Amino acid sequence: MQPRRAGAARRSGFALAGALMVLLLVSISLSLVATSLLIRQRALLEDANRIHLVAMTDAGLAECLANLALDPAFGGFATDTWGRGTLESAVAHGGQGRVVTVRARIGSLRRKIVADVRLPPGAPPRVVGWQVVPDPG
Repeated sequence: MQPRRAGAARRSGFALAGALMVLLLVSISLSLVATSLLIRQRALLEDANRIHLVAMTDAGLAECLANLALDPAFGGFATDTWGRGTLESAVAHGGQGRVVTVRARIGSLRRKIVADVRLPPGAPPRVVGWQVVPDPG
């Protein structure tokens, strides 16, 4: 057997240090990629929830219009679970018009719409105006 030379030991130690440095850089880059993907996933989930809120409030308004067509004295529906969120409505009466308020909530996101609805005699309810208003809770 031949004795190890001092130069070979130094090269071996350098190779180990180089391999550890490469592993460190790879792990840092993977953690940066994972963080970026997590941020993107959260943004997409929030966008999906906002789209879901729009669909919920539109469906709530449509349900109120259908109920008003059947019963002009309809007063709205209580809070109900709808998908991942909750939905509620209220109808304020006044002569030939109604003010329909629909609220939807998913987690901390909220959306509220207020619609001005007319009930012409012998015709279906008609939305003459609506707006999205702030919903503090």
